[in-house]
Amino acid sequence: MAVSEEQDTNNNLGSMSGLSQLESAHSVDDIFKYVDRNSLEQLKCNLLNYQRKLNGLPEVFSISSSEQFQSAYDEIKNFIRGGLEINWEEYIRDAKENIDEYIWLFNNLLKDQKSKDVFFNLFYSRLTLSKEHLRAAFSNETQYFDEKNVSFLNGEILVDCGAFIGDSIIEYALKNPFYKRIYAYEAFPESFKKCNENLTPLYNDGRISV
Repeated sequence: MAVSEEQDTNNNLGSMSGLSQLESAHSVDDIFKYVDRNSLEQLKCNLLNYQRKLNGLPEVFSISSSEQFQSAYDEIKNFIRGGLEINWEEYIRDAKENIDEYIWLFNNLLKDQKSKDVFFNLFYSRLTLSKEHLRAAFSNETQYFDEKNVSFLNGEILVDCGAFIGDSIIEYALKNPFYKRIYAYEAFPESFKKCNENLTPLYNDGRISV
């Protein structure tokens, strides 16, 4: 693993239980070390215990099969994101198996603090299904085209793969009206229909294709 092996100075994650490590992780470095130090099964158990504790249920200390994991999850799933089915085991497996790639991405591609904060909150929410951290990743202010981090040029071409309902395209067009073309792609029929409706006022000059 590519995490630095320097001694912890602000916490003592190494001597804590898995759940305590998770609850005490307040930085990306903390959360990377947490994933590295715990097995896949323990990461799953910690997620369940995080949510069970949050919702007043006793902790689960030993789970030996996927059926037991699912049973423990079923007890709390109605407390999580309105009871929606969530592929939580895949979230954990992805974090564990691809931790080096996540570390590389964080260290090499994320330069501004806002992006780093969003990464931490999204990654933490995947390990815990925390609504609080998921909400923190999406503030009410515009995030797609923060002018502190993005510069606009005349004649630009924007390709939006996963345009959803067209909200980011509208924001882009308002901030850079001198674009050359916009190509939008959306796979889900309902979102595609809504995207078309929302972008109708921008279709007149023929520069947008959905």
